Amino acid sequence: MAVGEPFAGQQLLECLLEQDMAIGEMSIFHRMQGEQTLFSLMNAVEPGSFDMATIAEIETPAISMFMRVHEIRQPVRVFQQMLEVAAAVAEELGGEVRDETRSVMTTQTIEHCRQQLQEYVLKHHPA
Repeated sequence: MAVGEPFAGQQLLECLLEQDMAIGEMSIFHRMQGEQTLFSLMNAVEPGSFDMATIAEIETPAISMFMRVHEIRQPVRVFQQMLEVAAAVAEELGGEVRDETRSVMTTQTIEHCRQQLQEYVLKHHPA
């Protein structure tokens, strides 16, 4: 989430490309591994997509990142990658990493999410 000034579209695009994100399906950004989507990033402003023809002209107060836990093999590792991208975007563009309730992501919140993912893996992906 932007702090102060909204994220400028061109700067956001450049930052996301640096973070190995690419525009793709549904006109949102994705981190891919081969053919598999690891996680995605959308505009927090409706309709959520990015128009590459006008991205240099847009501003957005926030972006939202998500992953489809049930579709990836190593959700804890992918969650870590997603956090790293979120932190890099926040640092470069002047924002804060927040959770699904829009609260600042603390170390405690991150650890709680990681534990939930580990429990999911144990339940749904037994060794």
